[in-house]
Amino acid sequence: MHWLLALARLTVTDPQSAAAYLLSRLPDRRILLQIAVLVSLLGVLAEAVLIAVVSRGEGTAALAGSPILLAVILFMMLMLSSLLVYIVGGMFGGTGSFDAALLLSVWLQFLMVLVQVVTIPFAAIVGGIPELMTFGIYLFLTWALINFIAVLHGFTSLWKVFAGFIATSLAASLVILLVLGMIGLSLEGGVPNV
Repeated sequence: MHWLLALARLTVTDPQSAAAYLLSRLPDRRILLQIAVLVSLLGVLAEAVLIAVVSRGEGTAALAGSPILLAVILFMMLMLSSLLVYIVGGMFGGTGSFDAALLLSVWLQFLMVLVQVVTIPFAAIVGGIPELMTFGIYLFLTWALINFIAVLHGFTSLWKVFAGFIATSLAASLVILLVLGMIGLSLEGGVPNV
């Protein structure tokens, strides 16, 4: 457990060294997929506890309905984001593999789980999570991801990686919105009256 905390600390202080360390210990795909499933399950569990603490038990109905479905969705998001990192990076001359992209994505998701676990007592005391804290966490995770992508693909310009990240995020969001619109789902979460 100590090495996990040391790696988390390294990710905060020097994300490129953390990425290089992770990539030097890349497990085979079968083990990597098992780790991804475990981190997805832990993510849903941590989110359920955090929501229960913040809402005093009133906001857990959505999670209680199908936590396995939520874990599957989180797992699929990990797979899709890893695939995008691999494909888009490769389109720009990157040398990283899908397995390496998945490992780095899983590590960032695990860090998110750690943040949620650390946030639970804070949320219980304060009664919620300040937006500025949430924004800071996502800002850091984005910074870490950009550094991870640079190491994964052998890129030297973080600004170019950032530009590619923004462009890919916007394009992926547009595709998702178009697909949801084609199947009849609206942003409000319902099916429009036909």
